[in-house]
Amino acid sequence: MSHIICIKARSHTDFELYLMAEKYKIPYEFLLEYKGDRLIYKVWLQVGTGGIYAEEERPDDKTRNFVTKLDMSEMEKNAMISILPIRTGEVIRKYKGDIEEKEQKFKDMINSEEHHKKQMLNRKYDSSNIVCINSNSSKEQIFSVCVSQDIDYGSVIYFLESNPKMKITKVWFEKKTSLLVAYNYVDTPYEHFEINPYCLIPRDAINRASRKAVQTPKLKVSQKSLDAYQKANKEGYFINIPKFERVLESGFVEDSYEQEQAPIDLDLFDVNELKELLQVALDDEDYESAAELRDAINEIEEKNKKK
Repeated sequence: MSHIICIKARSHTDFELYLMAEKYKIPYEFLLEYKGDRLIYKVWLQVGTGGIYAEEERPDDKTRNFVTKLDMSEMEKNAMISILPIRTGEVIRKYKGDIEEKEQKFKDMINSEEHHKKQMLNRKYDSSNIVCINSNSSKEQIFSVCVSQDIDYGSVIYFLESNPKMKITKVWFEKKTSLLVAYNYVDTPYEHFEINPYCLIPRDAINRASRKAVQTPKLKVSQKSLDAYQKANKEGYFINIPKFERVLESGFVEDSYEQEQAPIDLDLFDVNELKELLQVALDDEDYESAAELRDAINEIEEKNKKK
């Protein structure tokens, strides 16, 4: 398991985490998040990505919970647990190069980030760019909202699935960047609104954002939605939408987002495939394509009658 490391983030300085991030090619922000999470005592990460294999939670002084993020055999779990955390000061002692120069670069980076943070938090911002999503919706409904609002579906599902013990009711994401802005969760009897501390959107804009989840739009088949669908499944956020599967199997794509569209050769499809595509077009209220498909079906059936 040389591709896995164990880190007890809270025992390290930010500078040490910075060196680890560089050495093991793990996002520095990930390590800071682990350090700030008082529940997580240790975390086992994939070198090169920062993907989580397992965590050791210590909700109190007596309880230790080893939580795996992937299916593992007992042998694999024991092998994981046997990987000891990187010792405090180790990355500094073993650093190859001028450590003082490296530390100055780190301080310069922090100062630059603080300056950027101040600028971002004090800018003018249109709160309509913040989208409220009902996290209790089905995956297909969340996918439909994400496509219509230019939000990466995987970012939303990853956050929800990474916090299974929290009763999250709503999440707020920024359009286009797919940045987590805030989330609402219930801890009986109270309801909490938490802002993502790494979100660089002015707080007054976040407070002005709608607290009402956007309505789920009708999910239409287009190149945009198909690309998002394939991307989500490729990344492991599996959703099965029958009409999308039918279109992908047939090779027929109705791209309403392109102004100049190459004509589709309907002769390449048999009558049963065309009928499936007709149903998709009707479901999407794409009556122009439906008319074209219906004409093609009628033409084929007329030819078959004459044979």
